[in-house]
Amino acid sequence: MKTVITLLICIAMATCSSAKRGTSSDGEVANSNDPVFCADSLVGNELISLYPFMLYDKPDGNLTYSCDYENGYICIAGEIKDDWIRLDYIRSNTDKLTSPFYGWSKWCNNDSILFKVVGKGFPIVSPYDENAVYEFPTYSPEYPQYPGGEEAIEQFLKKEVQKRYPPTARQMGVQGRIMVSFVVEKDGTMSDFRIQNSVNDEIDEAAIECIKNLPKRWKPTRTKLEFDTAERTVRCKVKLPVSFRIE
Repeated sequence: MKTVITLLICIAMATCSSAKRGTSSDGEVANSNDPVFCADSLVGNELISLYPFMLYDKPDGNLTYSCDYENGYICIAGEIKDDWIRLDYIRSNTDKLTSPFYGWSKWCNNDSILFKVVGKGFPIVSPYDENAVYEFPTYSPEYPQYPGGEEAIEQFLKKEVQKRYPPTARQMGVQGRIMVSFVVEKDGTMSDFRIQNSVNDEIDEAAIECIKNLPKRWKPTRTKLEFDTAERTVRCKVKLPVSFRIE
């Protein structure tokens, strides 16, 4: 047990210094004896071997989970509120939990949390982030829907591509299939256009313009997230192919 604890950080402090110490992206373990290490420096970092913790749906709220001592856990440290730390995307190290979960736990005032910090957090979506962008399988019920469906999109893009085909690229016989990603906002509009596979600058730009000119708004995603009492509308990432073919 002693050898394990040397790798762990015990957060059981009632106060901490205003100085902050983070961890490097290469996964260095924070110094457990550092007197200025405090909870704010944990935010956004990956924590592993979490022992023990009580999980609540909100600070000082309803108890949703009490960990056992058979499993270790891995999670991301979220925001800090007084004595509480938000733990996002918690998973069992032994894979006994089939889906991630999240909540709030005390990090001080005699509520011990033992863990080690291994650098930057893995990419997750926090259920507490109102501006979070979610990704769902293309054919899932949560995926944003466009009026008229895929057929309407294909018909529009086929005509739009020929209107916007860069003359130089056409003359040189440049063709290709570009995947464009973007975010469907809560009101059905589109934002944050990105090229997933580039052909060349001119065609990439034309592909984005084709998507931007889709004439109708999307039906945004509505889904029920954990700790929610009802469905809510969320931002969602969408990917569409745009094919430039000389006709």
